[in-house]
Amino acid sequence: MAQNHSRNGEAFQAMGDASWLISYAMALDDQGKSDLAKSTWREAAGAEELAAFLLDAAGCDTEAGVHHASAATCYEKAGGFPSAVSQLHAALGSSIPESLKRRLRPQLKRCIQKAKKELQTTVRQRRKTAISV
Repeated sequence: MAQNHSRNGEAFQAMGDASWLISYAMALDDQGKSDLAKSTWREAAGAEELAAFLLDAAGCDTEAGVHHASAATCYEKAGGFPSAVSQLHAALGSSIPESLKRRLRPQLKRCIQKAKKELQTTVRQRRKTAISV
Protein backbone atom coordinates (compact mmCIF):
# COMPACT_ATOMS: atom_id res chain seq x y z
CA MET A 1 0.00 0.00 0.00
CA ALA A 2 2.83 2.42 0.81
CA GLN A 3 4.32 1.80 -2.64
CA ASN A 4 0.98 2.66 -4.30
CA HIS A 5 0.75 5.87 -2.23
CA SER A 6 4.29 6.80 -3.26
CA ARG A 7 3.47 6.09 -6.91
CA ASN A 8 0.37 8.32 -6.65
CA GLY A 9 2.53 11.09 -5.16
CA GLU A 10 4.92 10.79 -8.09
CA ALA A 11 1.98 10.86 -10.50
CA PHE A 12 0.62 14.02 -8.88
CA GLN A 13 4.07 15.63 -9.14
CA ALA A 14 4.30 14.69 -12.83
CA MET A 15 0.78 16.06 -13.41
CA GLY A 16 1.73 19.31 -11.70
CA ASP A 17 4.89 19.59 -13.79
CA ALA A 18 2.93 18.88 -16.96
CA SER A 19 0.29 21.47 -16.11
CA TRP A 20 2.90 24.16 -15.51
CA LEU A 21 4.82 23.25 -18.68
CA ILE A 22 1.65 23.28 -20.80
CA SER A 23 0.75 26.74 -19.52
CA TYR A 24 4.28 27.96 -20.19
CA ALA A 25 4.33 26.46 -23.71
CA MET A 26 1.01 28.13 -24.49
CA ALA A 27 2.39 31.48 -23.30
CA LEU A 28 5.52 31.02 -25.43
CA ASP A 29 3.34 30.24 -28.46
CA ASP A 30 1.31 33.39 -27.78
CA GLN A 31 4.55 35.40 -27.67
CA GLY A 32 5.73 33.93 -30.99
CA LYS A 33 8.68 32.10 -29.43
CA SER A 34 8.06 28.95 -31.44
CA ASP A 35 11.43 27.22 -30.95
CA LEU A 36 11.30 27.54 -27.18
CA ALA A 37 7.61 26.61 -27.22
CA LYS A 38 8.32 23.39 -29.16
CA SER A 39 10.99 22.42 -26.66
CA THR A 40 8.60 23.13 -23.79
CA TRP A 41 5.80 21.13 -25.47
CA ARG A 42 8.25 18.18 -25.64
CA GLU A 43 8.99 18.54 -21.92
CA ALA A 44 5.28 18.71 -21.14
CA ALA A 45 4.68 15.59 -23.23
CA GLY A 46 7.31 13.74 -21.24
CA ALA A 47 5.72 14.80 -17.95
CA GLU A 48 2.28 13.73 -19.19
CA GLU A 49 3.68 10.42 -20.39
CA LEU A 50 5.26 9.83 -16.98
CA ALA A 51 1.98 10.67 -15.22
CA ALA A 52 0.14 8.26 -17.52
CA PHE A 53 2.65 5.49 -16.82
CA LEU A 54 2.45 5.98 -13.05
CA LEU A 55 -1.34 6.16 -13.07
CA ASP A 56 -1.53 3.03 -15.20
CA ALA A 57 0.82 1.23 -12.80
CA ALA A 58 -1.44 2.29 -9.91
CA GLY A 59 -4.46 0.78 -11.68
CA CYS A 60 -6.02 4.13 -12.65
CA ASP A 61 -6.74 3.23 -16.29
CA THR A 62 -9.16 6.04 -17.14
CA GLU A 63 -6.95 8.75 -15.65
CA ALA A 64 -3.92 7.25 -17.38
CA GLY A 65 -5.79 7.35 -20.69
CA VAL A 66 -6.55 11.04 -20.25
CA HIS A 67 -2.86 11.76 -19.66
CA HIS A 68 -1.86 9.66 -22.68
CA ALA A 69 -4.23 11.85 -24.73
CA SER A 70 -2.70 15.00 -23.26
CA ALA A 71 0.82 13.70 -23.96
CA ALA A 72 -0.23 13.06 -27.56
CA THR A 73 -1.43 16.64 -27.97
CA CYS A 74 1.81 17.96 -26.50
CA TYR A 75 3.88 15.76 -28.82
CA GLU A 76 1.79 16.90 -31.78
CA LYS A 77 2.37 20.58 -30.89
CA ALA A 78 6.10 19.82 -30.62
CA GLY A 79 6.13 18.14 -34.04
CA GLY A 80 6.76 14.68 -32.56
CA PHE A 81 4.16 12.88 -34.62
CA PRO A 82 5.35 9.26 -34.17
CA SER A 83 5.30 9.74 -30.38
CA ALA A 84 1.86 11.35 -30.63
CA VAL A 85 0.60 8.30 -32.53
CA SER A 86 1.89 5.96 -29.81
CA GLN A 87 0.26 8.00 -27.07
CA LEU A 88 -3.02 8.19 -28.96
CA HIS A 89 -3.06 4.41 -29.38
CA ALA A 90 -2.51 4.06 -25.63
CA ALA A 91 -5.31 6.53 -24.89
CA LEU A 92 -7.73 4.82 -27.26
CA GLY A 93 -6.90 1.45 -25.70
CA SER A 94 -7.78 2.70 -22.23
CA SER A 95 -11.16 3.03 -20.55
CA ILE A 96 -11.62 6.73 -21.33
CA PRO A 97 -15.17 7.76 -22.26
CA GLU A 98 -16.34 7.09 -25.81
CA SER A 99 -16.96 10.84 -26.28
CA LEU A 100 -13.23 11.48 -25.79
CA LYS A 101 -12.31 8.57 -28.05
CA ARG A 102 -14.45 10.11 -30.83
CA ARG A 103 -12.46 13.35 -30.49
CA LEU A 104 -9.12 11.53 -30.52
CA ARG A 105 -9.69 9.46 -33.68
CA PRO A 106 -9.36 12.42 -36.11
CA GLN A 107 -6.24 13.51 -34.22
CA LEU A 108 -4.81 10.01 -34.64
CA LYS A 109 -5.52 10.06 -38.36
CA ARG A 110 -3.88 13.49 -38.72
CA CYS A 111 -0.82 12.45 -36.71
CA ILE A 112 -0.40 9.22 -38.68
CA GLN A 113 -0.42 11.22 -41.93
CA LYS A 114 2.14 13.70 -40.59
CA ALA A 115 4.31 10.94 -39.11
CA LYS A 116 4.28 9.08 -42.41
CA LYS A 117 5.31 12.22 -44.29
CA GLU A 118 8.05 12.95 -41.73
CA LEU A 119 9.41 9.41 -41.88
CA GLN A 120 9.36 9.38 -45.71
CA THR A 121 11.35 12.62 -45.74
CA THR A 122 13.87 11.16 -43.30
CA VAL A 123 14.29 8.02 -45.41
CA ARG A 124 14.84 10.11 -48.57
CA GLN A 125 17.43 12.26 -46.81
CA ARG A 126 19.29 9.19 -45.53
CA ARG A 127 19.31 7.67 -49.02
CA LYS A 128 20.75 10.88 -50.47
CA THR A 129 23.41 10.96 -47.78
CA ALA A 130 24.30 7.30 -48.35
CA ILE A 131 24.54 7.78 -52.11
CA SER A 132 26.75 10.86 -51.85
CA VAL A 133 29.19 9.17 -49.46
